[in-house]
Amino acid sequence: AQLEIKRLTKDLKKSPQDGELLYQRARLFRSQGLEREAVIDLEAGLKYAPQHQGINASLCELYMGAGQHEKAYKRALVLVKHHEKDHNSHQLAGESSAALGNFTRSYNHFFDAFEISPSEELASLVLKADLLRKNQKVLCDKMEGVDLDEINVNVKKSELCQ
Repeated sequence: AQLEIKRLTKDLKKSPQDGELLYQRARLFRSQGLEREAVIDLEAGLKYAPQHQGINASLCELYMGAGQHEKAYKRALVLVKHHEKDHNSHQLAGESSAALGNFTRSYNHFFDAFEISPSEELASLVLKADLLRKNQKVLCDKMEGVDLDEINVNVKKSELCQ
């Protein structure tokens, strides 16, 4: 992998704005556990290839792993917009929106992924997201008129009841 990284680095000196080369080197960095370097290459590659499926998917996964769920969801939305027939794009959007606590959005993305490529895994994700969105709705309905600041709860109702 190190030799391939060196070769890609050399190629990038000739073509520094090549999003695909940056993506390929980022993949190698990730395989070596060098996530910081991978993110740097992927974010640079995004400037030159903003709709690149691999760049957006990799950034989404890395942002999710770093707890940067809003950034992950933005990448997932690009994937869904430009690769709407790809179930993995919808699955990443479902996972990142669930991490943000929006289970209705999550359910919709998982359902779209399932419609594109039915599988047991996606069926399970659809069912879990459906249960979570229903429970979230019940909780929000019961919280109508409750001032969360008054009862010292560290949750914003606007974030929970989207």
